[in-house]
Amino acid sequence: MKNFLLITEHPIERVTRVLIGIGLISIVFVGPKTGWGWLGLLPLITGFTGLCPLYTVLGISTLGKKATPVPAGRTLHQGLGLAGAAVMCASIAGAQADPAGHWEGRCTANGRDLTLTLDLAKNAKSVWVASMGVPSENATGLVVTDVAVNGASVTFVAVELMMAKFNLTLTPEATLKGTFTNPGASVPIEFKRTGEAHVDVMVPSPAVSKDLEGDWEGKLAAGPPQGFQILVRFKNQPDGTVEATFNNLTMGQGAVPINDVRQADRKVEFGLKVAHATFQGTLNTDGTVLDGHLTHEGAPPMPLTLRKK
Repeated sequence: MKNFLLITEHPIERVTRVLIGIGLISIVFVGPKTGWGWLGLLPLITGFTGLCPLYTVLGISTLGKKATPVPAGRTLHQGLGLAGAAVMCASIAGAQADPAGHWEGRCTANGRDLTLTLDLAKNAKSVWVASMGVPSENATGLVVTDVAVNGASVTFVAVELMMAKFNLTLTPEATLKGTFTNPGASVPIEFKRTGEAHVDVMVPSPAVSKDLEGDWEGKLAAGPPQGFQILVRFKNQPDGTVEATFNNLTMGQGAVPINDVRQADRKVEFGLKVAHATFQGTLNTDGTVLDGHLTHEGAPPMPLTLRKK
């Protein structure tokens, strides 16, 4: 009997082991993406083959009858082959279920063909982040906000593409298909994955003082006769950084991220990458007024006085 092994598992137990094995292996590719999922190979192989070495050593069988001898070579080859097929299916399914990667899409907007790129991935905090590009304009690292991935749904806002809102779905063919909308237009687009993601995100700024943290409102002397109503928000984060946004309430397009926040005593500076602008100002001693000016690339400084809410 040395060329034979004993099947010691009931068919229901074998199916259960296979399902557990596939479930564990799947977390290598989706969800936590941990190598511990490879432990699923053990129940997967023993389930496919019906052979449990521990049962054999202990003389146990869940068949409810005498264990069935089968040729060892045939059983192992079949089991390993089926296990390999299961791992391949799990990896393919994982790749399809995970939208991370470098994507390229083509669309027609305003009568012209346009190619867009999208880099989408999770950061070190397991939060989805993204950036975009327009190759024909040599534009890369365009700011993307409000990234949300829920199952096959992927949504985000491309700030530097006129605040376009993308609503995409990960298809069974592993493409991202949907539309993007901005004022007055809705454009269909389909992205194809072409490589690994290389997300270009803004470098976090250090936390600000308690005087500066909070919401600030003011009026920018530009645009319409009444100017633009502005809301600036500084919110310190637990990791020692600050999350800062700039919102033109008059335009009503939503908040855009502020970069390069710097505070030296009462002096405050920050950048608006999406608008190619910078702000420089001084905080009064009471911490209630931030008086300064906003400078747009190639334009004279515009006065901007912010008052704490």
